[in-house]
Amino acid sequence: MSKTQNQSNSLDNIKFVRDIKPETAASYSGGAAFINASSSPDVTVYKDTNSQGDSLSLNASSYDGFRFIGGNNGQDYSSGTNGFNDEITTISITRGDWTFYEDANFTNPIDGLTNIGPGTYDLAGLASNDQISSIQRVNPPG
Repeated sequence: MSKTQNQSNSLDNIKFVRDIKPETAASYSGGAAFINASSSPDVTVYKDTNSQGDSLSLNASSYDGFRFIGGNNGQDYSSGTNGFNDEITTISITRGDWTFYEDANFTNPIDGLTNIGPGTYDLAGLASNDQISSIQRVNPPG
């Protein structure tokens, strides 16, 4: 921190300004969506029942998400595949309300998986098992 004309340049001294980590920024409107970028994910999805098997941790800001859960970055088809498209059996939501879609680009919301909040959802034996292709956060962080 340096001082100019006896004033601090630290953001901490500006009223209503707070420095945050990129992972935290993702939970605020205007942040970015992250895959496996946080030790405190908003959502974790699993390939198997009872939160078992391969997992993918996700963070996103409001009305942002993952247009294609199969892409390595969750956003497009050209970046390869992470093996999660149409493979999700358990959803664990820590923060926010989320909607899960059958198709890429937030198309065809899945019945029973719209605007759902914190909790663990086991899809084994349900029509929605292994059907998720895109995921979107649908509320402001609270």
